[in-house]
Amino acid sequence: MSEILFEEKQKYNQIIFKLIIIVGSLMPLAVFGYGFIQQVFFGIPFGEPAASDMVLLFSVLLSLFFAIVLMGLFFFSNLKTIVKKDGIYVKYFPFHLKFRKFEFSEIKEYYIRKYSPILEYGGWGIRFGFSPRGMAYNVYGNMGMQLILEDGRKVLIGTQKPNEFIVALKKINNIG
Repeated sequence: MSEILFEEKQKYNQIIFKLIIIVGSLMPLAVFGYGFIQQVFFGIPFGEPAASDMVLLFSVLLSLFFAIVLMGLFFFSNLKTIVKKDGIYVKYFPFHLKFRKFEFSEIKEYYIRKYSPILEYGGWGIRFGFSPRGMAYNVYGNMGMQLILEDGRKVLIGTQKPNEFIVALKKINNIG
């Protein structure tokens, strides 16, 4: 097993993202839950025309399912980056169960850069940027390691430790 020269694990820790996900996930559940209670327990029809009790129950259960899935994806997702002597490894859990390896032989150039997650890639996550940006793996912030591969593709890996990342890559003599 190759020695780890750099390791970073990033999670969505921004309060505003957490609030948006929680409120966005629970809003449909609250609306359908309110409608179900109003109609089933108090006899006040919900909707125009009124939905059936079974439709409301199904809507509550479906909303609960999506709230759990969406919040679970958000709160458990993370980006893990590792630099070893044989390459850069990236895993965006739960979308990647195994690491995606970028071998140094396929990396033509690399550098740290500041970027705009929203303008360049449409947000955070595993993103495919507007041409010619390439793809990005990011969860937070606006600093990343830009890789330019031998075949011309570009990959940006978001990092909160840009100096440590670049130092680790410079320890490997066969790239950059």
